[in-house]
Amino acid sequence: MTRVSQDYLRASASAYVGSFLLILALIVPCMVVFIILLANNFTKRITLLSNSAKQVNFSENQFHGSFIEYVKVKPEKNYDEVDKLAITYNRMMQTLQENIDSIMVCNNMGKPELANKLIMNLTRFYRMTLRKSNELITIRDELEIAQLYMELESICRGGNFTWSIETDEAIENFMICKFTLQPFIENSIHHGMQGSSQKLHIQIEIRYGDDTILIFIRDNGNGISPDRLEELRESLRTRIVDTSRHFGICNVNARISSELFGHGFIEIDSEYTAGTTVKIEFQQILP
Repeated sequence: MTRVSQDYLRASASAYVGSFLLILALIVPCMVVFIILLANNFTKRITLLSNSAKQVNFSENQFHGSFIEYVKVKPEKNYDEVDKLAITYNRMMQTLQENIDSIMVCNNMGKPELANKLIMNLTRFYRMTLRKSNELITIRDELEIAQLYMELESICRGGNFTWSIETDEAIENFMICKFTLQPFIENSIHHGMQGSSQKLHIQIEIRYGDDTILIFIRDNGNGISPDRLEELRESLRTRIVDTSRHFGICNVNARISSELFGHGFIEIDSEYTAGTTVKIEFQQILP
């Protein structure tokens, strides 16, 4: 046994307490400064996004919209949810700008009926996308959003592609992850028409599986090159959402593969210059 004096214990305890208080005095201010800087950065970006939205207006038959630029100077790996929201906002603004331009062209060409149809479809499209705030919607609503999108694209592109939709009986009453179809349809239109001389056709089929929902999206477009196809498949396997590559498709893949959206998965087959087939499968989800 070793005898230790009380004075030694008191001195040691005082030294430990003093060191602890000193460390605490250094850490707390640093944490406060860090939290303030983080909050200011977050608030600044939200304010920028809000101000950009407020600047959207229609005057003198012209569309005025503001884009978010700050995300372009950040490395993609550092994007957070606010950055992804800004990217989505920019894409929405770009699409809106293209549709408004098409409306103006129709008016200038003396086609008011076509311009009115564009306006009606555009109004219905954004009403559907904004009104359906839940992440899960009925397949019926998802198909309506997809069809409105294709009608808008068809008018803007002079009717250069067609589409067909086939569904099993009563399958439209089941639920689906919102915006499941749109990224694949967008890819079919934007990439499938490049370098292809024949008229693009998009076929959408929704069928019953074994307690699952099967969706097939086929096109006869330009297809996907082998290198890009393997890159896309790897992104689907890893379920990584990269804002710089395949963001829309990988975002859908990440959502439908979760428990909330039915442990789904996506498969893509494509023959370069001959078309692409997308298969989406997920568990049946009732309202």
